[in-house]
Amino acid sequence: MTRIFFIDEDAYMVGSRGVIRRVNSLKSSPMPCILSVMLVLEGKWDDSITILREIGVSPETKKCATFVILEQKFLEHLQSGNTKDALLTLKNEISPGLFV
Repeated sequence: MTRIFFIDEDAYMVGSRGVIRRVNSLKSSPMPCILSVMLVLEGKWDDSITILREIGVSPETKKCATFVILEQKFLEHLQSGNTKDALLTLKNEISPGLFV
């Protein structure tokens, strides 16, 4: 399960494989970003991506965050044994250019 924790003003996300990622955009607009992370934790990946596209962060940040969300979606499908949905996520959503 993915968890989020805070040190001072920075937020860090620990994924199911123990990978720690710093969530840089929380300083600029905390509530939408926190909501987006909460949606990821609930498995509502599409809603999370929609929120990211609407908030005021740089295009590069949106692109990177979208990739991380889709990566989490892919890994959770794999972990739960849902190979078909994992492959569909990889093919239809993570493929280069589709998460812009």
